[in-house]
Amino acid sequence: MKISRKKLLTSAILLILSILLIAALISQITTDDIRRLASRLSLAQIAFLCGLYCVTTLFRAIRLAHILDEKDYATLTAITGIHAFLNHILPFRMGELTLPVLVKAFTRKGIISGSVSLVVMRLYDVASIALLMLFSLALTHRELDSQLSAAMAYALLIVGA
Repeated sequence: MKISRKKLLTSAILLILSILLIAALISQITTDDIRRLASRLSLAQIAFLCGLYCVTTLFRAIRLAHILDEKDYATLTAITGIHAFLNHILPFRMGELTLPVLVKAFTRKGIISGSVSLVVMRLYDVASIALLMLFSLALTHRELDSQLSAAMAYALLIVGA
């Protein structure tokens, strides 16, 4: 398999830009910052946070597997991990645009399937947030001001419509 010059040049430029971005991000972190953070957390807390991150990524992979109708959970876990990382570090949530590209690169699905899966995932997010809001409104309805309660109910109706 022969790689074209244009593709090789594009890959080299993107690699250099990635290295420069990582170097710029790392230069903003000092060892004192890491020590100060590490001193505030116990080893059990750090292990718990790492485990929570892994479980969250696994559940996102299961959600993506359901949407794409794929069974390769290891690949989908890698896709969701990379997507979450890029979504956190790129400005203006540009990382959202990487999911269709990652789906195309790591699965047999096309970029259209990746784009549709992104839209469906965000619709699932809206539905879950609306359900959590409805649940919290039901629990705290008596404690809230009637106007605030009505505003939250109307917001739920608008989101649900």
